[in-house]
Amino acid sequence: MTSLQETISRVRPVSVTVRSLATQRLNSLAMPRRALGRLLELAETLAAICGTADIDRTLDPCLKRRVNLVMAADHGVAVEGVSQYPQAVTRAMVETILSGRASINALATTANSSVVVVDMGVIGAKSWTARDGFLDRRIADGTDNMAVGPAMTRQQAVQSIEAGIEVAASVDADVVGLGEMGIANTTAATAIGCVLLGVDPMGATGSGTGLSSEAVKHKASVIRRAIEINGPDPNDGIDVLRTVGGFEIGGLVGAILGTAAFGKPIIIDGLISTSAVLIAHSLCPHVADWLIASHLSAEPLHQQMLNHLKIQAYLDLEMRLGEGTGAALMLPMLDAAAALLKEVATLEEVLK
Repeated sequence: MTSLQETISRVRPVSVTVRSLATQRLNSLAMPRRALGRLLELAETLAAICGTADIDRTLDPCLKRRVNLVMAADHGVAVEGVSQYPQAVTRAMVETILSGRASINALATTANSSVVVVDMGVIGAKSWTARDGFLDRRIADGTDNMAVGPAMTRQQAVQSIEAGIEVAASVDADVVGLGEMGIANTTAATAIGCVLLGVDPMGATGSGTGLSSEAVKHKASVIRRAIEINGPDPNDGIDVLRTVGGFEIGGLVGAILGTAAFGKPIIIDGLISTSAVLIAHSLCPHVADWLIASHLSAEPLHQQMLNHLKIQAYLDLEMRLGEGTGAALMLPMLDAAAALLKEVATLEEVLK
């Protein structure tokens, strides 16, 4: 397994020269200047990512092998009544995804993407090891209750990240979409965001699985208590993960760092995957260059997270499902951006 520090050392910024080449090409296309708006911005980002890894791919990004990763784990804080659903739903939904009948399966299929589920710590997990599209990287049967103490040990936090790095290496994809499954993980993700952005949980906490306004207040109070009890260090991303995170969030952190180190584009989903980006970014700011934000979650803290990272989502469909559904929806837009780079004539070519 590649170590965390070795992986971080391999993440570099995308090439300014490559991005400039793509911009020159796109600005010369046979259309009014920047007439396709942010789709051209997406094409520039895609060209910069793919061209940094392989200069020949600047104007011809390879997106054939596409994978939607779904990291799954349970959270001890669920006992505090922060979700509308019981923890058993995590296990049931993993089974549903593996059977091909979940929302992420339907959307990934339309985008010609495969779905890989990673068990990072699902309570009562069945024997899924022989199933296609499944990886067992479990750390433990869920985290501890962060409302009474740290969610995990520092060793487990690093272990979860390094497991995610290993997953990124094993899937051998041209583009990776991030997703997750875990009852109460919006609580952990919001706690991470509040710590790293320095905001109060009251007003930053969303309904998650559809909580009432009173239940949202209770959820926010649980998050505030977890932060007060554990005192996570906002200057130490691993400590934030240790105290108020989740195993699947750690797995996502590793997948982000690993995919960036391999020079591949990373499509982030909603609140939970973006909380993992915040931790990855705190460990290695260069990862921001390799990110494509798919959609804006209905969770109130998500926009603040994206603002902090200085990236903007492409879709706003008021979604809050998770599973990586937003990342799957983004794949056809990447195809469209790649087509602009490869197939559209320049004005000079038209006038010859």
